[in-house]
Amino acid sequence: MLTSNSSVRIASWLYWLSFAFSITALTVGRAWDSSWHATHPFENFWSPPHVFAYMMTAIGFLLCIILYTNPRLARWFRASTSADANPSGSSPALELLVGSFVLLFFGGAILDFGWHSIFGLDETSWSLPHALLVWVWLIIFLGYVAGFVNLHQYQKLPTFSSVLFGVLILGFSAAPFMGPFFHNLSQNVTAAVASIPVLRSQASAQHVYQIYIRWNLNRTNPLAIPLGAFWGGAALAWIWRLDQRARVMISSAFMWSIIVSTGDWNTLRWLREVGHVLPDWDNWLPLPVFPAALTFATLQQVRVSKRWAWLTAGFTYGSLMWLFWIKENTELLPIVLCLTAGPISLLGASVGDSIGGVLETLNRKFVVYFLLAPIAISLCLGAVDLWLRM
Repeated sequence: MLTSNSSVRIASWLYWLSFAFSITALTVGRAWDSSWHATHPFENFWSPPHVFAYMMTAIGFLLCIILYTNPRLARWFRASTSADANPSGSSPALELLVGSFVLLFFGGAILDFGWHSIFGLDETSWSLPHALLVWVWLIIFLGYVAGFVNLHQYQKLPTFSSVLFGVLILGFSAAPFMGPFFHNLSQNVTAAVASIPVLRSQASAQHVYQIYIRWNLNRTNPLAIPLGAFWGGAALAWIWRLDQRARVMISSAFMWSIIVSTGDWNTLRWLREVGHVLPDWDNWLPLPVFPAALTFATLQQVRVSKRWAWLTAGFTYGSLMWLFWIKENTELLPIVLCLTAGPISLLGASVGDSIGGVLETLNRKFVVYFLLAPIAISLCLGAVDLWLRM
């Protein structure tokens, strides 16, 4: 029979192992997949990076199943210390993880497989399969965070763990909220990627980039300001709810910015090596979430109210978005959107704080809501994708 100390250690090890496999699947798999498509023509869905990603994901899922089906391990992932009194009770955090993994395999192994098999690479970030995949990965991360919060009741985790989760909160939420405005840096970069020989030879890939270029779906689009302000407010408020230490929020935003900038800079360097000269000096700059985090944390340290701190942080974000990417657009709309970035960031912060609060006391009702949310959102984005294709 497992003692309490041994069972919590085993539960913690299995949890972190599952988390590590999932992170590896998403980060390494995504980077490998992007590199693969830039150097190999699309032949079938089961390319080496896809096989790798789904194998890693399956292992992470099986470890969650072990935790979920063992009451003595599952009790440590419940939101109440009554786990000692009722060790056979279910864990909403693990229910969310198991349910979202099932939804991920449905969205990836069925919908995405079918789409790619029929249309090849002709799939934007807002297509139904891709939207479902990125939003379900965010829900999976919600499950891991809920487990983290519950384990934190019994084991004090170091600052490094909070910063790690802060970086991952930004990383997991950027693509779902921002869509093509996140990974398409500018019109010049999008056109350069489209002209890579392997992609230029595939009509399906060219159609996607024609959509991106025609509708200006990149960070120079003024709509990137309100989307980014909402995402930044929600992500940073979630981090603040998780650990209300200024250094955690600032370090998380800084590290995420460095990681994203390094990846973008390497992409631009590779494009130059294959013959594309990109004059935009600001293409490698990350979304200005670090200045926004620094603004909010500083204002909180000098006792400015949260409302005004988020408004100022949002305005900082919007102003830098305009300065970095949209300043050449002299129309009135970007300026108006820049001014509204503050209230939009405040709204996003309210959403992020609410999500953090729900995860602290997660119950089955919200598990159902979280599992339905990516389906509803991806259906809406899929409709937008079809409209853009028209």
